[in-house]
Amino acid sequence: MKIFTAISKGQAAAYTSHLDFQRVLQQAARRAKLPLAYSQGFSPHPLFAFATALATGYSSDGEWVEMELIEDLSPKDFIKRLNAQLPPGLRAVQAMVAPLTAKSLASGMEAALYGIVLDCNASIAEDAVRAAFAGILADTEILHEKKGKGGLSMVNIRPQILELRLLAVSGSTVFLRAKGVLTAAGGLRPEFLVKTVLERLQVNGTARVHRERICFSRDSAVF
Repeated sequence: MKIFTAISKGQAAAYTSHLDFQRVLQQAARRAKLPLAYSQGFSPHPLFAFATALATGYSSDGEWVEMELIEDLSPKDFIKRLNAQLPPGLRAVQAMVAPLTAKSLASGMEAALYGIVLDCNASIAEDAVRAAFAGILADTEILHEKKGKGGLSMVNIRPQILELRLLAVSGSTVFLRAKGVLTAAGGLRPEFLVKTVLERLQVNGTARVHRERICFSRDSAVF
């Protein structure tokens, strides 16, 4: 059977890299004695597939993982057994049985919703933030330098910004929510959006990024 599960990643685990996250999850699944299916070959490994990676330093309400099992197991028992072995900061919050023929989680991704807190080095007026957001949404091109395997390239992030909303301003702290494209081929990098906002506000600052939700297509198993 195939099971899709969402794992929350709290602040205690935010600085766990994606590779370490994979290792911790596999170790927890083994300790929980889940009936995992393994690959064939010289070095068998559990058949796990992650919808997408989460950048180190970000927290999340639910990172989706698909696992193959060799025995049937109810989602309730799956969550109970896995959570008993996960370390602080990681917790299975949802699970569902999917047909073995179900499309991969990665193929169904469309977007992600982020909650972002900006801690700026100066007080910010709410009108200034609203004006900056309006300017960003009115633009057709917002370029950032991206480093890839082929070297440096310029990427236009404006088409990747689907929504940008101000939640609140408190002194030098700005609370916002953004929805960005997220597909198997890539998507909005929140750090580029943060850099854009800070530049438009003409301040320096740091950001805390929380992925609230991965949005899947209507024909996916987890919509």
